[in-house]
Amino acid sequence: MRTVIEIREPGAEPRRLDVNGRVDIGREGVDVIVHDALVSRRHASIEPTPTGLTVIDLSSSNGTWVDARRVDANEAFDVEVGGAVRFGDTVIVVLTAAGAPTTPQQSEMPLQNDSGRARLERRSIDGAVVHYRKGSAGERAVGAFVADYAKARRRLSGFGSEPWGTTVSVYLVDPFRPPSAPDTLLTSGSVVNARANELWFVVTGEVPPEPPERALALLFGSVLPAAADIEYLLEGFGLHLANLSDTDSTLTGVDLPSFDAAEGDLRGAMALSFVRFLIKKAGIEPFRALIGTAKLGQIEQSSQEILGSSLSSLEEDWRHELAFGEDKVNPVQFLRLSLRYLRPHMGRQIELGIYMLLSLAFTVSFPFISKRLFDTALPSGQFSQVFELLVILAVAFGVSLVAGLRQAYVAAYVGGAIVRDIRAAMFDRLQYLSIGWFGKRQQGDVLSRMFNDVAVLEHGISQTLRQGIFQVLSLIVSALIVLR
Repeated sequence: MRTVIEIREPGAEPRRLDVNGRVDIGREGVDVIVHDALVSRRHASIEPTPTGLTVIDLSSSNGTWVDARRVDANEAFDVEVGGAVRFGDTVIVVLTAAGAPTTPQQSEMPLQNDSGRARLERRSIDGAVVHYRKGSAGERAVGAFVADYAKARRRLSGFGSEPWGTTVSVYLVDPFRPPSAPDTLLTSGSVVNARANELWFVVTGEVPPEPPERALALLFGSVLPAAADIEYLLEGFGLHLANLSDTDSTLTGVDLPSFDAAEGDLRGAMALSFVRFLIKKAGIEPFRALIGTAKLGQIEQSSQEILGSSLSSLEEDWRHELAFGEDKVNPVQFLRLSLRYLRPHMGRQIELGIYMLLSLAFTVSFPFISKRLFDTALPSGQFSQVFELLVILAVAFGVSLVAGLRQAYVAAYVGGAIVRDIRAAMFDRLQYLSIGWFGKRQQGDVLSRMFNDVAVLEHGISQTLRQGIFQVLSLIVSALIVLR
């Protein structure tokens, strides 16, 4: 028996290998060596079968994965043509096998009104072969689709399997019943057959093929380490790259299901909205880093490291924003909140105001005293006048310095007191929340709000507000001096 595989290592060109017998794969001392730090010295073995190959995990440290399923240690698992095996960041794709059909999974996507793929017209383009039936709506749409496909391919450059030069088989077909839902007639949209690198777009006289970005993102992303966990993110990212209009208005006021339970257009609208929420919050590059580097079963940890918060917490924020609108800072509410926490420390706030006035008085008087010193006292030759002005400057500087030190101490005291009061109020509130509330949230998110968010709020109350008052006073005094 003979099976042909393609080995795709990180940072290396893919290589093909004929497997005629047992082959051990690992980092060193084996038949096939892969340069991947996540692969064990003796990681797994593969053997050809009539329909693909059998993979056996050799008690590796990081495991062996077939699609989304982990292969147990020393367990034999069959992989058919078109399937993929993953070791760490290395992916092995089964291309052909001696007993497998020449067109893998050919029966999965039946063609309406056609006896087989051999009768289809073909048009080869960069990175794909487009198939369509002569005289069909697909033929009439192929020109515009080819242009859209080229744009989509450029937008997805560097994503998933795209750098490996995957040639995609694209089918522009009439409405059909997919094998996964034989009772449903698919009249629009697309179906992705990742194992065979196939995309099926439904085309009719009334409905053109959908933009190819979504299908390509799902296809190229199918080899990513966490593909099974982030399928909805891949779908949303593809829709985002297609520059579709925002879908938030269609989701507002709707009782949205989970992403796993959502289907059809609703799932696409939810995925697009959530992905745009993540990109707006963190940026496009961190988002791409998340879906490109996250490991299977570790998406929450990766999101915490890359985006600064767990994905479940971000999803909760997104749902809250859809339901209640984006949180906006209301100046009136902020002032009321500030007064609430500043009121117990009003005496010290008045003291800080006096210190600010002293500092402002020194800042304003310094230029006038300096002008009199250089324009009048020094030219007069009278040392008494010079000495008098220098003493005034020294005293003013000393008073300003002492006032500044005292101001810093009082400000730190008030700031610490405000932080203590806010955290105490939050802690009291946490005592009355249900266990279910804590079960839906990450412990790190709660701690982050207790420490980081409170520190930001305290800075806004005790620093930004105070500096704003100082700047207003400075502007008023400066205006009076100019008008004098």
